[in-house]
Amino acid sequence: MKARAIVAGATIMCGTMAIVVLSLGACRSDSAGPATRSPGGLAFTVQPGGILAHGTMAPVEVKARDSLGNILISSSADITLHITPGSGAPGAVLGGTLTRAAVHGAAIFDDLTIDRAGRGFTLTADAPGLESGVSASFDVHAFDGVPNGISLQSDPGDPVGLGGTYSYNQANATLTVTADEGFLLLGIVGDEQWTAQFLTPGFRPLLEAGAYGDVQHFRTDTTKGALNWFGPGPECSSLTESSFTIDSVAYNNAQLTAIHLHFDQRCEGATGALHGVVHWDAQDTTAPPGPVSPAPPDLWRPSLDSIPPTGNYVYLESEPGDAIGEGQSVLYTPPDAPISVVADSNQAIVSVAGEGGQFLGMNSIPTLQRGYYPDLHRVGEHNPTKGGVIWSTSERTCTTVAGWFVVDHVTYQSGALIALELRFEQHCDGATAALHGAIRWVR
Repeated sequence: MKARAIVAGATIMCGTMAIVVLSLGACRSDSAGPATRSPGGLAFTVQPGGILAHGTMAPVEVKARDSLGNILISSSADITLHITPGSGAPGAVLGGTLTRAAVHGAAIFDDLTIDRAGRGFTLTADAPGLESGVSASFDVHAFDGVPNGISLQSDPGDPVGLGGTYSYNQANATLTVTADEGFLLLGIVGDEQWTAQFLTPGFRPLLEAGAYGDVQHFRTDTTKGALNWFGPGPECSSLTESSFTIDSVAYNNAQLTAIHLHFDQRCEGATGALHGVVHWDAQDTTAPPGPVSPAPPDLWRPSLDSIPPTGNYVYLESEPGDAIGEGQSVLYTPPDAPISVVADSNQAIVSVAGEGGQFLGMNSIPTLQRGYYPDLHRVGEHNPTKGGVIWSTSERTCTTVAGWFVVDHVTYQSGALIALELRFEQHCDGATAALHGAIRWVR
C-alpha cells in the first residue's frame, strides 16, 4: 500500500463521506456525533469565614455549574462537604449537616462546626457526576483568654460620649450581648450606662463579618445597615460619616458565641466622633471581685468612748457641711430607738428613728461578706459590680452619693441574717464633708 501525503484543504474520502481537511489529523466517523462537554463542577459562592473552635460557622453556599460556568438550576444533587486533606489542624473534625440536596442548583450549609483551632483550613465539596470544588482558606480560632472588654473614646465635640475615655470589662461592669438575626444589641451597666444597636443590611439570618460603611441612624435609613450608640450624653437623631466593621463572629446552633467589632459614630452636625472596640466571647467567665479583705486599716471607725461596749447601736457622726447629718453626732440604742435590720440577698436595709440606709454588695456575691466595699454610688444609681450605699432621713436625702462601707462581722443562719457589724462613709451631692456611721446589730 502506498502512503499518501494529505494536504490541508484537500478533499478526501472517509468511508462514504467526502470532507474537507482543515488541519492534519485522522478522520472521525459522523456516527460519533458532537463533542462531549465536561460535566461541570461545584463552586463555593459564599465562602467559609473564620470561627472559634466548636462555634457555628456563618452559612456557606455551594452551587453546581456546567462547563460554561452557568448554574445548573435543575440540579438537585446531594452535595457533601469535608475538610480538605492536609489543610488546617491534623485530626480536626467537621461537624453539622455535611450533605445537603441542592435546590435550583444551590446548597446552603448553616450549622457547620470544627472542633480544633488551626490556620489554613479549606473545605472541599463533592457531588456525583460533578467535579469537586475547594473553598477559600480560613482559620479556626481558640478562645484567646483575653477578657471581654469594650473601650470607647469620645472626641471633643462628640455629644454622646462628652469627650471622655471609657473602658469596661466583666470585672467592672455588667455586659449584655444579644443577637437576633442581623441585629446586635449591647448593654453596659458600670459607672456609666450605655446601649448600642447594630444592624447589618439585607435581613441576613446571622451577623456576618465585614465592613459596613455609610450606615445611618435606625430612625432614618437602614438600607446600608444602622448604628446607634448612646450613653451619658444625649442620643444622636441622625448620623453622618459613620461605620462599623465586624472583624470576626461565631455562632453555636444559631446562638452568638463570640464577636469582635469596631465602630465610628458621628452625630450629624457634631465636630467630634465616638469610636469604640468590642471584644466579647461567651467562654469568658471573668466575674467581679468580692470585697477587699482584710479592709484597709486607715478607714474611719468610731472612737471607743462614742459607742457602747455591748448591745445593738447605730452611731452617726456628721462633719460640718454634710446635708444629711447637718454636722451633728447621734447615738441610737434600744429600747429608746428600736433598730431594724432586714437582709435581702446581698443587701442589708437598716432603719432607726426615722432614718436609715441601704448597703448593697457586688452582684457576684449572694450575701454580704466581710471586707471593704469601695467606690460606691447611691443605690439605684450604682454600678452592680461594685455595690451601692445610701443613708438618708425622712426629710433629707442625696441625689448622688460617693462612699464606701466595711462589713466587720456578719453571720447568717439558714440563709437568714442574724448578726451584722458595719461602718460607712457617705459624701452627699458632691460635698467634701462626710457622714460617717457605725452599726452593730444582733437579732
